[in-house]
Amino acid sequence: MPACEPIHETRPVCAGSLRRVPEGDPSPAQYDRDVSEPAPGRPAITLRQFAPAFPVSDLAASLAHYARLGFATSEYTGVGAAGGYGFARRDAVELHLGTVPTGRTTAPTTAYLFVDDANALAAEWREAGADVRSPEDTPWGKREGVMIDPDGNIIRFGSPLETSTGHHLR
Repeated sequence: MPACEPIHETRPVCAGSLRRVPEGDPSPAQYDRDVSEPAPGRPAITLRQFAPAFPVSDLAASLAHYARLGFATSEYTGVGAAGGYGFARRDAVELHLGTVPTGRTTAPTTAYLFVDDANALAAEWREAGADVRSPEDTPWGKREGVMIDPDGNIIRFGSPLETSTGHHLR
C-alpha cells in the first residue's frame, strides 16, 4: 500500500483509507452490492442526489475558485441569506459552500468524484490554477488524484484503470 501523501501541513491523504472497489467494473453502481435492503414493512426511499457541503472562509473567493474549475456558481440570496451560502454545479455534480462564522473552527471536508479521465481533469484544473496532486494508479483499479481548495477542502477524483486494449480493470 502506498504511503500517505501529505496534502496539508497536518493532514495526509492515505490511499489505504479508501474502500476497495468490488469485483467488476469499478463504477459507483458497484457499491450497491454492499447495501442491504430496507427492513420488511419499511418503505423504500429513493435517494436522488448527494451534495457535499464544504466549509469556506470567504464565499466570494470560493465561488470564484470553483468557477475557474468549470463549475457554474451562484450565491443563495433567499430568505435568511446573509452572504454566507453558495452553490457550485458542473454536470451532475453539486457542491454547497457555506461560510464558517467568525471565531468558529471546522475541519475541511473531503468528497470523492467519479470521472471519465482523471489525467484530463487534473490537467484542466491545474491549468486553472488549482492545487492538484497528479493522479496515480491504485491497487483497487482506479487512477486517482486530489484537488485541494483554498480552504483545505479536498476533492479526490478517480477514473477506472484501462488495459492496453481499452478494457477497464477491476
